[in-house]
Amino acid sequence: MSQQTKMFREKWVKFTFISGVIAFALLFILTKSTFSMSDFETTSIDEKPTKKLFYNNEWIEKNRSNIQNNDDYWVIPGSFCKSTSSSSMDVISSSEVGLSNTHDSVASIICPIISSKVQSNIDKAPTTLGIKILFKNNLEREQTITCTLMETLFSSVASGFTKRTSITGLESKYVNWQSIPRTSENTSLNVQCNLPENVDLHSITAFYLERITYDFTRVDRRFQEFLNNSDDTQGVSYTIVDADLGTVHEAAFGDHDIDLIAMLASTSKVPSSMLLVAIDEDPSVNFSVSEEIGNYIPWEGVYGDRTTIQLLSNTSGIPGLESLEEYDLHLCQFQPFGTLEECGKLIYQNEVKGTLPAGSVYDYGGSQWQLAGVVAEQVTGKSWKQIVEHYLVEPCALEVFEFGNMWSSLGAWDGTPDSLRGQSNPNIEGGAISNMRDYAKILTAHLRGGWCGGNRILSIDGVEKLQTNRAEEFRRNYGMGWRISYSTDKTPYLYWDPGAFGAVAWIDTLRGIGGYMAIDDYDTSSSSAAINLLLFEVIPLIESTIDRARAKSP
Repeated sequence: MSQQTKMFREKWVKFTFISGVIAFALLFILTKSTFSMSDFETTSIDEKPTKKLFYNNEWIEKNRSNIQNNDDYWVIPGSFCKSTSSSSMDVISSSEVGLSNTHDSVASIICPIISSKVQSNIDKAPTTLGIKILFKNNLEREQTITCTLMETLFSSVASGFTKRTSITGLESKYVNWQSIPRTSENTSLNVQCNLPENVDLHSITAFYLERITYDFTRVDRRFQEFLNNSDDTQGVSYTIVDADLGTVHEAAFGDHDIDLIAMLASTSKVPSSMLLVAIDEDPSVNFSVSEEIGNYIPWEGVYGDRTTIQLLSNTSGIPGLESLEEYDLHLCQFQPFGTLEECGKLIYQNEVKGTLPAGSVYDYGGSQWQLAGVVAEQVTGKSWKQIVEHYLVEPCALEVFEFGNMWSSLGAWDGTPDSLRGQSNPNIEGGAISNMRDYAKILTAHLRGGWCGGNRILSIDGVEKLQTNRAEEFRRNYGMGWRISYSTDKTPYLYWDPGAFGAVAWIDTLRGIGGYMAIDDYDTSSSSAAINLLLFEVIPLIESTIDRARAKSP
């Protein structure tokens, strides 16, 4: 036995006395709560949302038949754009998805903004609008796109708003306008752009921002009632996000405030899964979530035939949290000392009793998630902390989001990032901390096709990868990080990620909304009740509030 293994075995002996506590905390939701996947799969949706705005042309193309029959959608593909002069038309090639300037000179184009169905409907649009233009650079150097949103009246320019953006190398990028006031509803609108050489204009999507006011008084009241009737829970906070409008509500009750930082426990699984998919999509990294992890881990081991998708969907065959009594060296995932690499090596080289073939069973949580984090470090050459910073914190401008490992020292957590321990060996499935605003940004990325603020952190395909049911053959509904619930017509629409301490993240993809609730119940005495409250009362209440407000919107 190596010295390293001896060291971890000795520390494990000291750690054994809290293993029962860990098992209780992590398994509480699975073994003690009253909700189940089957309970929630029959959720009815009496009124589907009537007004939905989308941020990407790829989605629009997939659903064009529905869009063309709905005046609420405003879209025009780049193929409607024209050159501003006949002399330059020969340098522009047109296709169904857009225009390309293949010449070595700048080409100027103008694109009208019209309704997808009836052009005259533009006169009835609200007085604010947003526009997104997706460009793709085909050269390995930086280029600058200049576009002007033109508002014209009787052939004269009433107003203009100019945007410039730089595209570095072979990348796609949006030029965005949001909340632009119109001077008159009777003016025509178009966008004029100068295209450098070898640049594609993929699409122009014009959407009108509806000034909908949501009244969540009933939701606030229900949370307050829950606190008033609870002997265990001292506080609750929550936020609601809209795909188009961003954060539309946030509130705190009891001893919580808006800035509360909570330990997420298993609600860490969604951002962890996002990071692995983001690495998969990074062209500078040789990695695929679909390939066996043995291709990326340099040590001899017993789990090399598992894929990262299987690790993140609890289908790897590695025993999950119900088998903690058999974990032995795998318990390093709950220890704040050592490094993620050291822990990962122990997991990779020591088979847990009860291990089954890859892809043969669904078994929630456990060391398979820690192994996924190790894979991320190996393929990127970065620490998990650096990975989180690079792929999530920086592009999303997160304030406090971070991973640590507090499972052996919950009492040391004082609600501040300074008290976080175990950053060198972070718990991948349950070690993150966050405030409401940070998690709201993470949820918004799922609702906006991978866009977080002005940065794309995931592709549309990447978002869909996370939401695809990977456990259906085992009669479970789980993607990567997300539990999945279905409407009465068997459509997956509600994705949720609950944690043992009462934090829950969720998105409703039919309505384009989502939310995050924090219950910092670190002895798990009331987390189950809070999660049931959210799933069976609060989310339906939020959905009905959204539906009514949208139905009244002009």
